[in-house]
Amino acid sequence: MKILIKGIESTMSELLGKINKERTALLKKAADELAAKLAVVTPVDTGEAMRGWNTAVIDGKVYINNDVPHIAILNEGHSKQAPAYFVERTLLQNGRAVGTLVKTTPG
Repeated sequence: MKILIKGIESTMSELLGKINKERTALLKKAADELAAKLAVVTPVDTGEAMRGWNTAVIDGKVYINNDVPHIAILNEGHSKQAPAYFVERTLLQNGRAVGTLVKTTPG
């Protein structure tokens, strides 16, 4: 038996679009949750560094960013409010990595 289904390409394309949209939304939600955890553990003086966390999902990649100039210094342990490498420590949850830290850039 052979069955020919016409027009399935457009249906599959539509479904793929919906799946990708949902995937992006889930990635964004996960990124926002991780950024919120980073904000909680960020040392606070004026609150600028804590409020500096933002997220984006671009082409299926998750970006968590903080453009505050002194965030790298805080992450190196220059505040008694948080241990050194609090960012990396936050990426480790329940003893396993949330993801892989690919690249950090100053400021």
